[in-house]
Amino acid sequence: MEKYQEYIKLQSEIDNLEAKKDLLRADISKELPDEGYKDENINIFWTLKKKWEYSPKVKGLETELKATKKDEEEKGVATSEEVKQLTIKIK
Repeated sequence: MEKYQEYIKLQSEIDNLEAKKDLLRADISKELPDEGYKDENINIFWTLKKKWEYSPKVKGLETELKATKKDEEEKGVATSEEVKQLTIKIK
């Protein structure tokens, strides 16, 4: 039981730190110059990432594929494997 309580405490601390980190990241992104920032401990810079937008044809194929997968699952054509995994939900 002690391990469980320690886990809950650590997760709470991690959640708080992640929230603080997210706020700092948002502030940094507002203030960061185009050339970025670099020192001996950190290198922060802008990168470009492609964001794809697909045609209605491809979107339709994706929808059709999703429906076909669900149909195969329901009819038993698709196979599945149950894998044991650890799930921890903190209330």
